[in-house]
Amino acid sequence: MDSLFYVVNSICFNNITGNEPNGVVVLDLLLNSGAISRDTAPANTSTVAPEKVPYAGSEMSYYGFQYNWWGDKSGPIDEEQGYLFSGRPGNLLGTGDKVVGFWIEDYAPWLSAPFDTAHPGPEPVSPLPLAGGWSLISTPYTLGVNSWNDIINLGEKLDASVIVSYNSTSKTWEECGEAGTTLDPQDAYFIMMNSNDLLPLVISSNHTAPPVRTLEQGWNLASLAADEPLTVREALASAEYTADGRRGWVQVVKPPFESHAFTGQDSWVYTVNSPAEKMMEPAAGYWIYMDNADDLAGFTTTGPLQEPDWRQYYNFSRQVLTNETQQ
Repeated sequence: MDSLFYVVNSICFNNITGNEPNGVVVLDLLLNSGAISRDTAPANTSTVAPEKVPYAGSEMSYYGFQYNWWGDKSGPIDEEQGYLFSGRPGNLLGTGDKVVGFWIEDYAPWLSAPFDTAHPGPEPVSPLPLAGGWSLISTPYTLGVNSWNDIINLGEKLDASVIVSYNSTSKTWEECGEAGTTLDPQDAYFIMMNSNDLLPLVISSNHTAPPVRTLEQGWNLASLAADEPLTVREALASAEYTADGRRGWVQVVKPPFESHAFTGQDSWVYTVNSPAEKMMEPAAGYWIYMDNADDLAGFTTTGPLQEPDWRQYYNFSRQVLTNETQQ
């Protein structure tokens, strides 16, 4: 493990490799403190600050064990809990260092390369948990690894049998997974999973502008490129009217398919005359009908990862420990 940094039970922006054969475990100790160690070398244990999570939105927001390099782009091996454990996913695709007792939300996103990789630095990997059966998914961000062939073969290989997209120009279905097919923001994809698994989204660390996609006249299978849900009218504001004043979108349909393992299979229809708003969500897919073709502008950008101000974390952890000692 290189350059260990710990605060408030958080370890991030580190290289965690070579912890063999049993991997890394987080232990519950007395007084609600914790430790991270090599299973095979208990003497190398480093205690960390008591688990007091700062208030939401503060500069000291909780990191957990995110943004670490585990020795492989596919992330850590997480065999102990499997995919669904207490309602939360584990990482079956990982081939990096093993973790014991972690949940996916604690160590994801992880780094796709060592944290000290030269500019623009390592790309974060945000896994999308998918349940067995059909899902309708998308990526809100421009990806550093966007070839479907490379994505499918990352780590232990994605357990999918069919991935298809809809070409709104030719009005035909196209199978993804062969060389030359890509996973791009603002598009959407039907994917048939043979079992529960994780779809690894390797987000680009290069500076990118918000994506733009042409919505053709008629039906388009598209998605929202945003960090958070938006109303239909907010999401499609750039495609409401063409440059010469003609009507753009007129109808949006949310099909009854999950966008990931923990969403429902809700469906709805929204038109320009609908009285109540509907929300479009990142990572989902939608049918959008256009009276006239127009460009849809996205909202997300990418760039090099920005490490937190470690001096602030250090000062905060010292204050936490001081307060605990005085109690």
